[in-house]
Amino acid sequence: MSQIPAQVMPMVAVASVDVTRDFYVDKLGFDHLMAVVGNDGKLDFCTVVKDGGRIMFTRSESTELPAQTAQFYFQVHDVAKYHRQLRSMGVESTQPEDMWWGDRVFIVEDNNGIKVWFYESVTEPSPPPGMKIV
Repeated sequence: MSQIPAQVMPMVAVASVDVTRDFYVDKLGFDHLMAVVGNDGKLDFCTVVKDGGRIMFTRSESTELPAQTAQFYFQVHDVAKYHRQLRSMGVESTQPEDMWWGDRVFIVEDNNGIKVWFYESVTEPSPPPGMKIV
């Protein structure tokens, strides 16, 4: 039997899985992988995927959601092209920026206040003075 590489897929509780799924699929271009509809006709949870990275969203069991502290860091094949694509669709984001750790990144805030970083590696890390990679 072949061994499947381990993967981590975050599962995030949100107020509305339907609205969140639509944001990721319609605005950010993720693919809808699967979802489960609850007895009330609304999504209980769904999984979306972009370039192999997956996120699960689940309906919160509480009406009071804590402030979002999670952030997502998604690798994409061409940050500049993807950024232009999202901006042409009216998605607000930061401008692509080269970071000292070697990645070119831009950030989108989703409908739940979660920061979604999109990146591609473009150079070797070059820590600022006083910092080092260990």
